[in-house]
Amino acid sequence: MSNYFYNKLWKTTYNDVEKLHTLDNAIQTNVISKPKEIVLTQILPIYLRYRNIIQRLIQCYDQIIPSQKRQFIKRLLDCSIARMLEYKREIVKLNCSEYEWFDDFLIKMKWTPDNIAISPPSSYTTARQKELEQRHQLIDSLIEKSELAKESENNLINEKSSTSTVELNPTSSSQAPSASPNNLSDDIINETDEQLLYNAILIIQSHERTRIGRANAIQIERDNLHNIKLKAGEIELKKVNTEEMEKAAETIQRYWRGYAARKRIEKYFNRVEEVLGMKISSVKNKSAMEKDQENFRKRQELQEQALIQIEDTINRERIKIFEKKSPTLKEDIIDEIHEWFNLWYDALGHFGIFPTVKAGGTILVATGQSLTPEEYFAKKNEPKEKKKKKKKEKKKKNLKKKNKDNNWIMPESKILQNVDEIKREFNDNWSLNNDPAHLNDQDDIKLIQNEIYYELQLKVREIVDELMRLELEQLNSALRKDHKHDKPKFKFPGMKKKEIDEMFNELVLARIIKNYPSVKLDQWMGDVSYQNFEAKKNFKPYQHRLGEIKQTIIDYCILPLGNKQVHSLAPLVKSICIVGLPCTGKSFLINAICNEIGALLFDLTPNNLIGKYEDKAGRKFLMKMINILARHYPPAIIMIDGGDKPWWRKLPPAERSMQPRKLAKLLPKLIKSIKRGDQILVLGLASEPWKSKKRFYKIYNKFIILPSTDYNTLYLYYQNIIMNYHGIDRNFDISSLTKATIGYPIDIIREAIENVLTIQRRIKLKFQPLLPEEILTELIKWTSPKDKVTRQLELFENKTPLGKKKLKISKRNNDKISTKR
Repeated sequence: MSNYFYNKLWKTTYNDVEKLHTLDNAIQTNVISKPKEIVLTQILPIYLRYRNIIQRLIQCYDQIIPSQKRQFIKRLLDCSIARMLEYKREIVKLNCSEYEWFDDFLIKMKWTPDNIAISPPSSYTTARQKELEQRHQLIDSLIEKSELAKESENNLINEKSSTSTVELNPTSSSQAPSASPNNLSDDIINETDEQLLYNAILIIQSHERTRIGRANAIQIERDNLHNIKLKAGEIELKKVNTEEMEKAAETIQRYWRGYAARKRIEKYFNRVEEVLGMKISSVKNKSAMEKDQENFRKRQELQEQALIQIEDTINRERIKIFEKKSPTLKEDIIDEIHEWFNLWYDALGHFGIFPTVKAGGTILVATGQSLTPEEYFAKKNEPKEKKKKKKKEKKKKNLKKKNKDNNWIMPESKILQNVDEIKREFNDNWSLNNDPAHLNDQDDIKLIQNEIYYELQLKVREIVDELMRLELEQLNSALRKDHKHDKPKFKFPGMKKKEIDEMFNELVLARIIKNYPSVKLDQWMGDVSYQNFEAKKNFKPYQHRLGEIKQTIIDYCILPLGNKQVHSLAPLVKSICIVGLPCTGKSFLINAICNEIGALLFDLTPNNLIGKYEDKAGRKFLMKMINILARHYPPAIIMIDGGDKPWWRKLPPAERSMQPRKLAKLLPKLIKSIKRGDQILVLGLASEPWKSKKRFYKIYNKFIILPSTDYNTLYLYYQNIIMNYHGIDRNFDISSLTKATIGYPIDIIREAIENVLTIQRRIKLKFQPLLPEEILTELIKWTSPKDKVTRQLELFENKTPLGKKKLKISKRNNDKISTKR
């Protein structure tokens, strides 16, 4: 598609954003409390429009070339995602469910589910591609080095043991045969892989040539014998009947033409069914997808060229501005920090904590966001009980406001103010150039100069920060000397002891920081439910399907974690528990999330922590290292496979050796420390959460429950996986196979198909077609979970905070129906 199309798309999208923003402001300003039913009819259309706008903004950001415009679109996209997530939070509170079906609103808007489906932005990983590759290579190299070191240690131990045995048997060393089989095997092992391959090829070639020679010799002997017999008159040549030959040729041609015609018709109908989506070809035509990817790569190259051009203009302007303004600005900042030093020393007798570079450095001092001496003193001496009381009082007040008359009030949002600022900036700088015909937007020098002035502030502050840090260290060392003999010891806030690189290497070698396989969320198979809207409307039982899981993962895990701006604006979700029976795809989802956002993965599985940081001090230090590294390498995911085990009521003997309950005390502190903008998420995987105590339900903010496989999901999965094999009959009975295997996990089905369709079986497919019974016999070997386990998983949802609220609402609805009758 052309630049004209994407510029036109951007113009229409921005106009829709302005209209939606006015509607959103109207709801925000209208503070009058309303019943929940009326609120949902007002909120849901706005929520759906936000989803549609986000979809279009992602497309604009990925495809538009001018870099200044792309930065502006990104800011608007971040605000829109955060606001959409705020609306989702309110809808979840009102409906008491993480899943919603909007059939009535979609029909009114004349939309399909594809119009509101959001895919992860490509910008989440493309911008950090090189950094991620380097990190993965570093982790792999560290693991390889540790494994080589262990192997060398084992070899040394084996050599020592072998030398000791040789010393005990001196006769064995004297008798060393040169051509023993052991020596030959050692020689073969010492050979390189290339030499082994070369020798193997020579052996194969020599055997093949001798075989062909033998076959040719046998054929020559037969021909000679035949000629000798002909000359001797022992054999007579048969006379050829031309009429019989012509009849035979006609019959062959007739049958061949019929066969060819049937094949052509079959091919035509197969092609029609493929176009209609009734059949899947084993050989897929990827030309359209490849062209689309090529066009996307070309646009990325053009985006890089536009970046290079704008960088050249920025460099020219930067040189001019830096020469004029940097000396005076440097002196002003140094004076400002010296005043801050004096203020702390006069108030407390020591100097304050210098803000880190990542936090903002001296910018926090200049803007008054750093701790004042009074605040530091008050925090140090304030008892914990008062803090708890204040929090409880705040919670009670909020509950009273929200639950008054069982009505709903739209909470205030800072995002709308950010959108107002973005709109003002657009009207000031971009409104005149918002014409679709204006394809190649020229760089705006005024915007560049404003950015350079801001950059000048940051760069000069970085230089001053380094100087002031050195000066602060000298002042602190002088203070230590002055108060060396004081009793009790003189204490003041200090810096971190251990460097980040050392911590990273230590956790990689301990196998706590891990690499993950490259999988994408698009590979998640699952169909959505098509009857839940009607079932909910008629107060009938309904359940979400595997297709809805994908969108909840995008909304709660990928969109907030992938961008710092979104994470700082959107509702904060600190911890999520993915619940499901074994082999239902829980680990796949974590790997997909990590790949989509390029996250650093910490593995705190109890089984992985055996023999590592076993004492209390070690565990606390481990959590401290994870906390520091997760903030230094955002986004970060802290995975706990068996995230329910630390809170089990009774631990079986096999689990006791892992000591999972030690995490029960450390995890809550880690989760509490997560704040907006940190881009950290604790992800637990649970297979038997119903065994847990009540504390478990308070640890995780969200519970994503993986349902059992349904007919639609399995039909799609069978169709995709089986039809990829060449030679499978396109009329293979998938429907009966899906009906027989409803409830089977997808991982088990995949393993069964791989076990059945081996290379030997695929060779026979042409004359021995695959039957559904073959896959069923392989699936029967799997021991399915008991009915009690599946029932407990279904009942588990009612124990979660949202599930309890949902139960109350369903009881009220049932009471209303019974009174009407």
